Amino acid sequence: MSEILLDIRGLKTGYGTHTVLDGISARLRRGGLYALLGPNGSGKTTLIKTLAGMHPYGEGEIRLSGRELRQIPREERGKRMAVVFTRPITTPLTVFEILASGRFPYLNRLNILKSEDKNRILAVAERLDLISWMDRPITSLSDGERRRVMIGRALVQDAPLMLLDEPCIHLDIARRAEVLGLLRLIADEGKTVLFSTHYLDLYRRFSDEILLLHRGRLWQGPAEEAETKGLMQHIFGSPLLEWDARCGMFRLKHEGEF
Repeated sequence: MSEILLDIRGLKTGYGTHTVLDGISARLRRGGLYALLGPNGSGKTTLIKTLAGMHPYGEGEIRLSGRELRQIPREERGKRMAVVFTRPITTPLTVFEILASGRFPYLNRLNILKSEDKNRILAVAERLDLISWMDRPITSLSDGERRRVMIGRALVQDAPLMLLDEPCIHLDIARRAEVLGLLRLIADEGKTVLFSTHYLDLYRRFSDEILLLHRGRLWQGPAEEAETKGLMQHIFGSPLLEWDARCGMFRLKHEGEF
């Protein structure tokens, strides 16, 4: 069994008096790909922000490689985790500049790229077929192309943990499969990858385990086990939808069952 890279114990946090995550626990192993699922408003983004050190937590522990997150200096966290959020990009930075920003945790005060930094950027750009885009503003790219660049930035950062908030949002099914296939390869190479998604079509074909958030609680385990226990239907089902275990997707109920 591979080692535990991220250990979440009794984590509780929220906003003001509103509790979003209520004493949740999870363990992520090195080289694992984990899908974070839950209805809208269940706390997926809050969890990722908390794990990234961007949102405070009052109770519980987050241990990264055995160290409590709050004891890891901010400047050191960039070498230990890479975070990708799906935010609109309005600044016309070039693809090269976006990728190069992944090296910031390793630069000196003058922010001058060294040869090893440039080599890392070039290697990632070649791997993700970004070379021909290096001088293009990222605002000129499609949504799917921008996702590839932002994942490339995380790879340039070369941290053992990658956290991605909705990396497949607004993408068609072919582009979603492309992104998830890339994350699968990254995990197979030894990085721990946690990504949130509200798409329930492809996650089970790529991830090792799922983390299900619902009403402040979290369940972790294989997708097949969640389906067997009826968790998918319980959490995501509705009078119109029912879980089809044969294909691992929801389907519309017959009209007479509405």
